[in-house]
Amino acid sequence: MPLFSLRSNEPRKLAESTKLNPEHVKWLEEQIAFHGSVLPENFLVIDMWKHPACSGLLALDQKASLAVLLIASRSPHPKWIEDAADFAWQMRYASYADLDEATKQYLASHGVSGVDLSELHQQHFAINRPLKRYRFNQNQRVLLLAPEFLQDAIEKISWRRFEIDIEGYIVKFIKNDSRDDFLHVEPAGFMETGKIALLASTIASYPSSITRRWIRI
Repeated sequence: MPLFSLRSNEPRKLAESTKLNPEHVKWLEEQIAFHGSVLPENFLVIDMWKHPACSGLLALDQKASLAVLLIASRSPHPKWIEDAADFAWQMRYASYADLDEATKQYLASHGVSGVDLSELHQQHFAINRPLKRYRFNQNQRVLLLAPEFLQDAIEKISWRRFEIDIEGYIVKFIKNDSRDDFLHVEPAGFMETGKIALLASTIASYPSSITRRWIRI
């Protein structure tokens, strides 16, 4: 969905990034983990997921279901999608104790210690009482963030969705002619026909002090 500047008499299409550079990816990681302002849904990040080609996060949603997030700098290779789906499938065996230990180690790396996962989940989502431990990790899913999804990626997603829930978000950094640039996030519905249906659009404005050094067009 193209965006246009209306500052002059003739609308001008704003330039969109076709790839995410390492600074984009790092910034997205931090926003999802510590600010929750990028995706329509809030997540509690409990660990990093190390992948040789992409950035990855392990998170919980409000229902304490597990989410594997993969941030790709370009359209994800089918192998990367396979890896994310396999990892999420394997994580269905993770117990509450496993998740609690992973969370403690992740938080310790950021200077936080002594927090129980159920209490952390309650605080993060501002719910009335902590969830019972058996409620954690009852379901698993994959979230893919990328500037585009090519046909080979869509076909792989279509096959793996028979086994596990997979969602996609089109993420693009957009150069603006004002002091602020924009991050454009569009949830993508993967149709059986192999095409992407754009369901909704979220545009967030970010200070030029952060984004201008990222986007050079």
